Amino acid sequence: MKALLLAGGRGTRMRPLTHTCNKHSIPIANKPLIQYPFEMLVKAGINDIAIIVNETREEIEKIFGNGSKWDVNVTYIFQDHPGGLAHALALSEEFMAGSKFIMVLGDNILERGLEKYVEKFDNSSLNGLILGVKVPIEKHERFGMATIKKKTNDLIRYVEKPGVVDKSDLYDPKNSYAVPGFYFFDKNIFQCFKGKDKIKPSARGELEIASPYNWLIEHGYKVKLEIVKGWYKDPGNPEDTLVTNQIIMDSFIEFDVKGEVDAESKLSGKVKIEKGATITNSILRGPLVIGKDCVIKDSYIGPYTAIYDNSKIINCEIENSIIWGNVYMHDVKTRIDSSLIGWDAEIREKEEMPRASKLFIGDNSLVEL
Repeated sequence: MKALLLAGGRGTRMRPLTHTCNKHSIPIANKPLIQYPFEMLVKAGINDIAIIVNETREEIEKIFGNGSKWDVNVTYIFQDHPGGLAHALALSEEFMAGSKFIMVLGDNILERGLEKYVEKFDNSSLNGLILGVKVPIEKHERFGMATIKKKTNDLIRYVEKPGVVDKSDLYDPKNSYAVPGFYFFDKNIFQCFKGKDKIKPSARGELEIASPYNWLIEHGYKVKLEIVKGWYKDPGNPEDTLVTNQIIMDSFIEFDVKGEVDAESKLSGKVKIEKGATITNSILRGPLVIGKDCVIKDSYIGPYTAIYDNSKIINCEIENSIIWGNVYMHDVKTRIDSSLIGWDAEIREKEEMPRASKLFIGDNSLVEL
């Protein structure tokens, strides 16, 4: 099997952080978000991975290169406009070359990985497979929903946000599952982009991912749904990003100190400190991650905080926050909590009179004082 990993989204719900970076490169527990689904694919035994990129491709290429670090082959496919998930799928036909494959959204993570689903699809006669997560009926309008036959799990209809984007008599709320961003196909799927009955853009002008699945069903192909076990995360906004950071830290972070910690500092819990970091007269309570070459001095760093490489924190208190790289924070008397702080930012407290809050804030920002 091969894989298609999507990294072309604009990340509008994460602005202003994504005005200057690809949302898939946002660090979660000090690892780019997209690296989690990528490593899930590698662990599932997939060696050929194509990544859909847009104008921010350099960020993604810097993370993965040619894939040699993971002993896999990585190919980049450019998507010149946001034409929908199915448009990205259509761009991969030449790369797939007749192989079965999985398409994965670059910001989706499964607790238990993909091995089970990859093996099942690869060894089956199915033409398509979709994953499903049970959510309350009142939340169905927020998701793509897959309706199935109760006993066989055969897919009957895939409806995009029922009653909001799409309406279908085949949609059955009681036998429907929300669809996370993991999609399985064989070579037949590319026929849906050709001929008189090819799929068409939705009302919002995009090729929706529901359309290829419905095309398969309508043309007599066999498609099933597999119910996801364990947690699934899709961090599309700041709140979900912080929650995902917490879950990842709880699941995967272990005590590991490679940097220098002086005798006055106190560490407790699952604390990970990368090489080159120095901790001086500070209290660190995990789970937390301190990146390479960071300086933490006279500070309190609380649970669920991730501080990326080359940041400097002096005389501050921080917890439950994600701090991008090369950030400088010093002498802030107010505890920083539940915050996302972007690359190269500086946060400081004004000492001289008159005291006032001085703000330099970009579009789509949120500040609570």
